[in-house]
Amino acid sequence: MSTWPCTRARPSPREQLYEAAFGYDGEADASAVTEHIKNIRAKLRPAGESPIETVWGVGYKWKNG
Repeated sequence: MSTWPCTRARPSPREQLYEAAFGYDGEADASAVTEHIKNIRAKLRPAGESPIETVWGVGYKWKNG
């Protein structure tokens, strides 16, 4: 999460997160970002609500608050 290339106010496109995690020439599947977000949410669920918000058609962003 430390490489999340965005501010809290703006959503990050899935492609931007993919490049930050795997590099421009990454060989992971296109759904890798979605799976990693799902895993992060599952790990944070016991602590309460997930701080990651899905912005449909755009990508992901940190929830305000």
